[in-house]
Amino acid sequence: MNKNVSRVLVFGLLLVVIILSGPQKIISSLLLFRRDLIVPIILLSIANFITRFVRWELITKCVGIKIRLKESVLIFFSSFLFSIAPAKSGDLIKPYYLKKYTGTKYALSLPVIFLERVFDVLGIILLISVSGALYFGEVVLFALFFGIIIATLFIETIVSLLLKKNCMAFFGKRGAHIKEALRTSKELFSRRISLVSLFLGVSAWFFECAGLYLVVSGFGVSADIIRETLIYSAATLGGAASMLPGGLGATEGGMAYLLSSFASTPVAVSVSITFVIRALTLWIAVLIGFFANLMLVRTEPQKK
Repeated sequence: MNKNVSRVLVFGLLLVVIILSGPQKIISSLLLFRRDLIVPIILLSIANFITRFVRWELITKCVGIKIRLKESVLIFFSSFLFSIAPAKSGDLIKPYYLKKYTGTKYALSLPVIFLERVFDVLGIILLISVSGALYFGEVVLFALFFGIIIATLFIETIVSLLLKKNCMAFFGKRGAHIKEALRTSKELFSRRISLVSLFLGVSAWFFECAGLYLVVSGFGVSADIIRETLIYSAATLGGAASMLPGGLGATEGGMAYLLSSFASTPVAVSVSITFVIRALTLWIAVLIGFFANLMLVRTEPQKK
């Protein structure tokens, strides 16, 4: 029932956006897009995927997960098939596959997923703070930037304090599992790993911001890398916060609104831009995930 409600909301939002924008105007503007930019935009999306995979390799090795490169690649990219799951819950397929193919306990793999999500969010917030500060000239946004850096430096201390004070008792029976997960992967929260993970997260999402810059240029609109970084990051964060599958509807609507407001583009052009960038980021990822899953199911589990 929840899945059906989510689908109705997603398609309802998309339908409203299309109707309000004018289907004919959207089609006309899409035909004006420069096709020669499609490959560079896809390459930027792939750069995002590869950067996040490098982080995945780093943190899985850090916690001692023993996995062959082939399985590591397939498990990581298989999760892309579930990118349109609500609230990025599709990433939970990774611990399942790790257990199936390598025998890795959930207590070891779940913190890896947690760290990925934390530094994705922090990376996007950093992009928002820096681009927003440069675009609007707001000093307070620079303060947010330094606040995140400082918080990253002290994540290890915070985790140690939570374990020492036995704060996990607040979660009841689940607290014991959370505590075990934190203890077995405490090294993940070291300053070195945290800073590298944050850097890789910022780099990965900036590649897709650059992709939006090219898409905007491809529609003949005057592009600004700072503005496009702010728009893409804010829309992505808003889509994630909406808890809708893949942020569908919320991300597109937010991006179209910001493009119309900040870039002064016609609504139909703004909607067309969002359709193109999402097709070459989100849906390319889903397609890659589909083929990775096909290959993974044919792979024999590692011998325990």
